[in-house]
Amino acid sequence: MNNYGITAEEFLTPVLLSLRVAFIALILSFVFGTMMAHFMTRKKFKGKIILETIIMLPIVLPPTVVGFILIVIFGNNGFAGNIVEWIFSQSIIYVVCSGACEYRCIISAHVPGGKNWFFKYR
Repeated sequence: MNNYGITAEEFLTPVLLSLRVAFIALILSFVFGTMMAHFMTRKKFKGKIILETIIMLPIVLPPTVVGFILIVIFGNNGFAGNIVEWIFSQSIIYVVCSGACEYRCIISAHVPGGKNWFFKYR
Protein backbone atom coordinates (compact mmCIF):
# COMPACT_ATOMS: atom_id res chain seq x y z
CA MET A 1 0.00 0.00 0.00
CA ASN A 2 2.85 2.41 0.67
CA ASN A 3 3.74 2.43 -3.03
CA TYR A 4 0.69 4.61 -3.60
CA GLY A 5 1.23 6.91 -0.63
CA ILE A 6 -1.56 5.41 1.46
CA THR A 7 -1.22 3.42 4.66
CA ALA A 8 -3.17 0.30 5.56
CA GLU A 9 -5.13 2.25 8.19
CA GLU A 10 -6.11 4.95 5.69
CA PHE A 11 -7.27 2.23 3.33
CA LEU A 12 -9.15 0.09 5.86
CA THR A 13 -10.99 2.87 7.71
CA PRO A 14 -13.46 3.71 4.90
CA VAL A 15 -13.78 0.04 3.94
CA LEU A 16 -14.74 -0.97 7.49
CA LEU A 17 -17.10 2.00 7.75
CA SER A 18 -18.80 0.95 4.50
CA LEU A 19 -19.15 -2.63 5.74
CA ARG A 20 -20.61 -1.44 9.05
CA VAL A 21 -23.14 0.83 7.30
CA ALA A 22 -24.08 -1.96 4.86
CA PHE A 23 -24.63 -4.42 7.73
CA ILE A 24 -26.83 -1.98 9.65
CA ALA A 25 -28.81 -1.20 6.47
CA LEU A 26 -29.24 -4.93 5.85
CA ILE A 27 -30.64 -5.55 9.34
CA LEU A 28 -32.96 -2.52 9.24
CA SER A 29 -34.18 -3.35 5.72
CA PHE A 30 -34.87 -6.95 6.69
CA VAL A 31 -36.79 -6.07 9.86
CA PHE A 32 -38.82 -3.16 8.49
CA GLY A 33 -39.25 -4.77 5.07
CA THR A 34 -40.67 -7.94 6.61
CA MET A 35 -43.04 -5.95 8.82
CA MET A 36 -44.15 -3.79 5.87
CA ALA A 37 -44.69 -6.85 3.64
CA HIS A 38 -46.79 -8.50 6.36
CA PHE A 39 -48.83 -5.32 6.80
CA MET A 40 -49.32 -4.74 3.06
CA THR A 41 -50.52 -8.30 2.39
CA ARG A 42 -52.95 -8.47 5.32
CA LYS A 43 -54.62 -5.04 5.28
CA LYS A 44 -56.79 -3.17 2.81
CA PHE A 45 -56.90 0.59 3.21
CA LYS A 46 -57.34 3.79 1.26
CA GLY A 47 -54.08 4.91 -0.40
CA LYS A 48 -52.55 1.43 -0.48
CA ILE A 49 -51.65 1.81 -4.17
CA ILE A 50 -49.81 5.07 -3.46
CA LEU A 51 -47.86 3.46 -0.61
CA GLU A 52 -47.01 0.47 -2.84
CA THR A 53 -45.77 2.87 -5.51
CA ILE A 54 -43.51 4.68 -3.05
CA ILE A 55 -42.14 1.37 -1.81
CA MET A 56 -41.43 0.19 -5.37
CA LEU A 57 -39.72 3.40 -6.55
CA PRO A 58 -36.15 2.34 -5.56
CA ILE A 59 -36.54 -0.82 -7.63
CA VAL A 60 -37.76 1.02 -10.73
CA LEU A 61 -35.63 4.18 -10.64
CA PRO A 62 -31.89 4.17 -11.35
CA PRO A 63 -29.63 4.74 -8.31
CA THR A 64 -28.55 8.16 -9.60
CA VAL A 65 -32.15 9.40 -9.62
CA VAL A 66 -32.76 8.06 -6.11
CA GLY A 67 -29.52 9.70 -4.93
CA PHE A 68 -30.57 13.00 -6.49
CA ILE A 69 -33.99 12.82 -4.85
CA LEU A 70 -32.36 12.10 -1.46
CA ILE A 71 -30.03 15.07 -1.91
CA VAL A 72 -33.00 17.30 -2.77
CA ILE A 73 -34.97 16.08 0.26
CA PHE A 74 -32.13 16.01 2.80
CA GLY A 75 -30.08 18.89 1.35
CA ASN A 76 -29.58 22.20 3.09
CA ASN A 77 -32.63 23.67 1.30
CA GLY A 78 -34.77 20.52 1.48
CA PHE A 79 -37.69 20.01 3.83
CA ALA A 80 -36.18 17.12 5.80
CA GLY A 81 -32.71 18.71 5.69
CA ASN A 82 -34.03 21.88 7.36
CA ILE A 83 -35.73 19.84 10.08
CA VAL A 84 -32.58 17.78 10.76
CA GLU A 85 -30.44 20.92 10.85
CA TRP A 86 -32.91 22.63 13.20
CA ILE A 87 -32.99 19.65 15.60
CA PHE A 88 -29.30 18.70 15.59
CA SER A 89 -27.73 22.03 14.56
CA GLN A 90 -25.83 20.15 11.87
CA SER A 91 -26.49 19.31 8.25
CA ILE A 92 -26.41 15.66 7.20
CA ILE A 93 -25.28 16.53 3.68
CA TYR A 94 -21.56 17.17 3.44
CA VAL A 95 -19.45 18.66 0.68
CA VAL A 96 -17.15 16.08 -0.89
CA CYS A 97 -14.98 18.79 -2.42
CA SER A 98 -13.83 19.99 1.01
CA GLY A 99 -12.77 16.47 1.96
CA ALA A 100 -10.98 16.08 -1.35
CA CYS A 101 -9.15 19.35 -0.80
CA GLU A 102 -7.97 18.34 2.67
CA TYR A 103 -6.82 14.82 1.87
CA ARG A 104 -4.89 13.44 -1.03
CA CYS A 105 -6.85 10.73 -2.78
CA ILE A 106 -5.45 8.42 -5.40
CA ILE A 107 -7.85 6.68 -7.72
CA SER A 108 -6.55 3.81 -9.77
CA ALA A 109 -8.41 2.63 -12.81
CA HIS A 110 -7.17 -0.48 -14.58
CA VAL A 111 -8.08 -0.75 -18.21
CA PRO A 112 -7.91 -4.34 -19.48
CA GLY A 113 -5.06 -4.59 -21.97
CA GLY A 114 -3.95 -1.07 -21.10
CA LYS A 115 -2.03 0.75 -18.42
CA ASN A 116 -2.91 1.71 -14.86
CA TRP A 117 -3.91 5.36 -14.74
CA PHE A 118 -3.51 7.38 -11.58
CA PHE A 119 -5.34 10.59 -10.81
CA LYS A 120 -4.25 12.71 -7.86
CA TYR A 121 -6.58 15.19 -6.24
CA ARG A 122 -5.37 17.73 -3.70
